[in-house]
Order: sequence, then structure tokens, then C-alpha cells
Amino acid sequence: MTKIGDWDVLNIQMAWFSADARRHSAADLYTKFVGEGPDAFQSNKNLAQPAPFLSSASGIYDGLSYNFIVQASRVDLQVQQEQNPEINTAPIKDPVGVIKMLTETAGIIANTLNSINRLALVTTVFHPTDNQPAANEIAAQLMGIKLKSNDVTDFAMQLNSRMPLDVGPTQMNRFLKIGVLSFQTVVFDVAQGIAMPQNVQEYAATVAIDVNTVPVLQPLTADLQSTIWGALASETLRLRAVGDLNGLWK
Repeated sequence: MTKIGDWDVLNIQMAWFSADARRHSAADLYTKFVGEGPDAFQSNKNLAQPAPFLSSASGIYDGLSYNFIVQASRVDLQVQQEQNPEINTAPIKDPVGVIKMLTETAGIIANTLNSINRLALVTTVFHPTDNQPAANEIAAQLMGIKLKSNDVTDFAMQLNSRMPLDVGPTQMNRFLKIGVLSFQTVVFDVAQGIAMPQNVQEYAATVAIDVNTVPVLQPLTADLQSTIWGALASETLRLRAVGDLNGLWK
């Protein structure tokens, strides 16, 4: 039976839902969280596609890529392993340690934003395959179904099993989102002494472990947020260790 316990972690996302998010700069939040300024910063006055955010700040620190995004009522942090230019899917080294570090550092944001009423932690694990049908087959096994044909597109499923938190006035949503990821990797073919870049299409079965709190009317205190982040991290690691949909009911 297919399990995700030994799959690599592709990325980790944290989200703070706050009514005053729009008042803050992604660059300031990045600097406070990481401890140094970002490598790149962008701000927008027109929240239209393809950049529907107020500001973003990104950079590399200690081998990890950080990207803060500020929207009108939420702040997101996306973390990945520093990428090799030729590899778009470098897994996060020591994901358990990184999740622990991120959730313990989250208090910096709690002391900066006001009126935070919801928190979210999303960890995406992945299993590379040679082609899309192979990725579909692995995803189907996780879902507990057998496809008549693995040659399908837009294959995805999500389940949520809500559970109470031991502390605070809220509950925890626990989504498992199973799907297939398609991405391109640039490789260099050397012919006659000239390196020619080529795009190679790659595929992977993915599972997003999305644990988040149900929104509340009263803002969450900084101390309560710290406790909740610990609970979200613990449940994320437990679901990954169980490795299949049964984790939602154990």
C-alpha cells in the first residue's frame, strides 16, 4: 500500500489571517522573521492579476528560500529548499527541523500583526514519477481507488476531518489534498562545445497536508497562537508519519 511517510517535502506554507494585514510591508515582515533584509521586494497598488497582492519579499537564508506575500486580509510565508538552477524540485532537507523552527519563530508575526483570527500550516510532500499515468496511479492508490485508465488529467481529491483543539476557542481543520504535479526542469545538452538549454517535463504525485484553525471572532492572543502553532506542527508530522487517509481517523 502506498504511504507518504518517506516522501520528500517540496514546500511549507504558513498563513496568518488578520484584518490589518494590508497595513504591513512584506519586506518588514521578512526582515523581522528571517533576521536580515530580503533579496527582492515588490509592491502593488493595483491588485489585479497576475500580481493580486499588496507586497512580496523574498530571499535566501541558511539554504532555504523564503517568500512573504501580503494580501488585504492575510499574510503568507512560503518556504522551499534553495533551488539548483537545473532542478526545480529540490526537497527540503530536515523538514521536521524546519517545521519546528518555523512554528517556533511564528511568534514574531504574532507580535506584529493585530486581530489574527486564523492560522494555517500547509506541507506538501511529493513522489516523482517518469510520466503522468504513473503519478495518477500512485495518487489513485492513496485515494483507495483503481482507475479504469491512468491516462487522465486534472486528477485530484481532498478530504477534511475536523477535530477539537485542546486549547482555545477554535477547532482544527485537517485537509489531505491528493493530486498530480507537472513541472519543467531545465537541462543543458552540450553539443559541439555549446551548452543548449532544454525543457524536460516531469511529474509527481503530491499530497498537501493542510492543517488550519476555524476562524474565530475574538483575535487569538500571541501566547495562544504559539500553542496552536505547536499543535498544527504536531498534527502535520503525525499525518505524514501515518502516511495515508487513515490518519484522519486515528
